Amino acid sequence: MPVPVIPAPIIGSVFEAVTALAKHVTAPLFSLIDKSKLTEQEKAELNAEAHKVEAAMVSAFLEAEARKVEAEAEMAKAQAEIQKAEVASTSLLARSWRPLGMYLFLFLIAWTYWGAPVLGLPAIPMPEFLMRVIEVAFVGLAGLRTSEKMLPKILSILANLRKGT
Repeated sequence: MPVPVIPAPIIGSVFEAVTALAKHVTAPLFSLIDKSKLTEQEKAELNAEAHKVEAAMVSAFLEAEARKVEAEAEMAKAQAEIQKAEVASTSLLARSWRPLGMYLFLFLIAWTYWGAPVLGLPAIPMPEFLMRVIEVAFVGLAGLRTSEKMLPKILSILANLRKGT
């Protein structure tokens, strides 16, 4: 599987961080080589090998990061396909379960904090954990809608970067 091309600003900052970490890890090795009683030729050979190890560490991390980015893009694409199938469904419930859930949550919040107190009616008891679930649902829906709208743009950018345009 080919490694995806990651946009330059992202790969630059990741590359710098990983390189700094690799240098931090290999610095004691270079120090030991310099302090050893080996010939200059042997020290040079060991230093070259240590640099190869350092480069391999950086390369392995960047490849893993690239695979992670590609997996996340594929997951988002799969989620978008699921949502397209839900919207295309002939069942009203399958098409609209997400908005209906959000309307229910909105009603619960509005009734508990505005409707019941204003009308003098009993409020629906809302445990704290339920409020957290509702908050996550609202934020999740907003995030999914954003990713659903942004995914085609992101995928076209990645495709163009792979083509080299």
